[in-house]
Amino acid sequence: MRYAIILFSLLFATIAHAETDRQAAERVVQEYGCMVTEAVWEFGACEAPSYFLAQMLVESAGRPEAVSSADARGLMQVKPMTLDFIKGKFPDHVFGDDLHDPATGIRAGVAYHCYIKHMHRGGTRYDTAAEAAMGYFRGHNGGERYSVEEAHRSDYYQRIERYARLLPGGLMCRYASK
Repeated sequence: MRYAIILFSLLFATIAHAETDRQAAERVVQEYGCMVTEAVWEFGACEAPSYFLAQMLVESAGRPEAVSSADARGLMQVKPMTLDFIKGKFPDHVFGDDLHDPATGIRAGVAYHCYIKHMHRGGTRYDTAAEAAMGYFRGHNGGERYSVEEAHRSDYYQRIERYARLLPGGLMCRYASK
């Protein structure tokens, strides 16, 4: 009987947590979907807006005030020195300085992902979203690159995929026709 109670408690905690994840996913779509979609278009990202919203949920739980122990900040958990690096790589784009500002954090995160995905390391580029996610997670100077299999198996990418399944796959912003 004791084991049945423990099992039921674990099952209930898992269901309650899934509801929390679903609510967080709905909130980030409503609050940040349009900004993410615009950044995806601006930087020519190959991933859908839902990918970046899922990454946002993994990085900060959709909280723009988040700060990590490594001083990464905002929705996409970008470090100030990474923002400076990105500004140099995308000189034709205007970035703010406050990573807690949702628009700045989102644009910096999407731009950084695009840089990571398209940069060449030893003649090889990141061909999959999973590889680029691991490059984002470890930083552009993060050492040896993950294989496709390792990247897909990583806890970080698995969490992005879990959130992505909770999000709509299409565009996150509707524009009124004029």
